[in-house]
Amino acid sequence: MAREEVEFRSLDGTPLAAHLYIPDSDGPHPAIVLSHGFGAVKEMSLDRYADVFHSAGFACLLYDHRNTGSSGGTQRGEIDPWQQVSDMSDAITYAGSRAEVDDRVTEASLDHATWFHRPAKADQWLYYEQRVECTSGGRGLASGRFYDSDGMLIATCMQEGLMRWNG
Repeated sequence: MAREEVEFRSLDGTPLAAHLYIPDSDGPHPAIVLSHGFGAVKEMSLDRYADVFHSAGFACLLYDHRNTGSSGGTQRGEIDPWQQVSDMSDAITYAGSRAEVDDRVTEASLDHATWFHRPAKADQWLYYEQRVECTSGGRGLASGRFYDSDGMLIATCMQEGLMRWNG
């Protein structure tokens, strides 16, 4: 399986680093954009998912969110969920712009899930409330809620993470 190192720009010009897998068969192909949740990078097991999808005839784009991994960003390590949503949209647009990819492009994000309860815009003010649900055995589970400026619940998210204690 051939992997191409690519870079594309987010809406605000931030460079996002990615691995692109294109099937050897005649295309264009449907594509799946793969990313991690908060803080992980494309080298952390996304290639295993890409192997499966690629062998089934899908093109795959694995990318790092801004401020993480090989992608650009001025605030290294900063996690901004709404900015990540915007970057996901840019990744989908980039994948769809490739000649090897047809108009069937979707996105899969690992490690966290977000449920949207009503429409929202990524450029509007939102309040984010986070709770740590549990920490045990080297793992942590956090939940979050996004509210708009009127106090309406917009989205709910869950995030599981591995923890390492220093000391």
